[in-house]
Amino acid sequence: MIRVLQVVGRMGYGGAETRLMGLARCVDKSEFYFDFCVFGEEEGGYNQQILEMGFGIVKCPLTWNIAAFCRDFRKILLDGKYDVVHCHNHQFSGLPLRLASKAGVPRRIMHLRTTRDVTQGGIYRFLYRRLMSRWIREYSTHILAVSESAMESFMGPQWRTDRRTEVVYNGIDTRPFEKHYDRSETLSEFNIPGSAKVVIHVGNFGPAKDHETLIRVAAQVVEKEANCHFILVGDGALKSHIQKLVASMKLSDKVRFVGRRGDVPRLLLASDCFLFPSRWEGLPGSVLEAIAAGLPVVASDIGPVREISTVSELVQVVTPGDVSSFAKETLDALVNSSSREGRITSFPERFSFEGYANRMLSCYRDSEVREDR
Repeated sequence: MIRVLQVVGRMGYGGAETRLMGLARCVDKSEFYFDFCVFGEEEGGYNQQILEMGFGIVKCPLTWNIAAFCRDFRKILLDGKYDVVHCHNHQFSGLPLRLASKAGVPRRIMHLRTTRDVTQGGIYRFLYRRLMSRWIREYSTHILAVSESAMESFMGPQWRTDRRTEVVYNGIDTRPFEKHYDRSETLSEFNIPGSAKVVIHVGNFGPAKDHETLIRVAAQVVEKEANCHFILVGDGALKSHIQKLVASMKLSDKVRFVGRRGDVPRLLLASDCFLFPSRWEGLPGSVLEAIAAGLPVVASDIGPVREISTVSELVQVVTPGDVSSFAKETLDALVNSSSREGRITSFPERFSFEGYANRMLSCYRDSEVREDR
């Protein structure tokens, strides 16, 4: 059996965690066993599901006492006798990868999931980044990224000459989007008329998602299309700030905050357009879900979105932060969108779940210890 330690920090409802859960659900448990290493005591949204699948959660508290973290992490590695350590923590992954190498773990995977490290800081943060970056390059046997943009942002344009690197696009299971739901019944939950035009956004309330631009777009859209409503799925630190902005712009009757949801496919299938003004991403899974639902997508013209738009005619890109252009394209999408019965349902093969899962499991099986050229 191949034992894999997934180093994730916390198993909340984020994009990386959701993709990992999808992978965990499909593995052959006679061949693979997963432990999920988390850094705090806070309960993650997926914790119970992990335990129900027969996998484990191991806690390694991360505080300012880095020596204690290193001691605890070494013990986890030695007790677990892992064949693979798979790190998903961007810059911080350098430390677990170094510890895994010193403990003799043969396959050490760095997984790049964003194009930007958003933590602010001065000289100490600069030195930290340099050290972690060096350790990632030195101790990884595989360096994966969810998009070419994410890979290049970390490794630079020379990434193609490093034999350890590979872009493994996230895949999604499209089967939940093949179900039929009663649209009027879905919208009635949020007091939205069945005849309304509905624009939806799915994403945590953080700086990357640029909800401020989204709300300013909403104001311009409802000025032209009074029967339009917006559904915002997600939670996060900036949610209360955005709620105050909505109230100040007198949009409370047009914008619904619905929190984290377990029925995102149902909400997407009840909508008419997906709006995505993110400033940066790794590879936005919510855009892929919108495509699976047949929704026209109006999204920021950033690298990872462009990689999706090259294989899907549903995606229209707009300069990030350009409120007027976002509003225009959203209104056009609402006018020109296919009937709900005749939506485009073809999904790009590049982002198939089967392809993603097969490639990830092949990395876990890989007996070759790769080195940079």
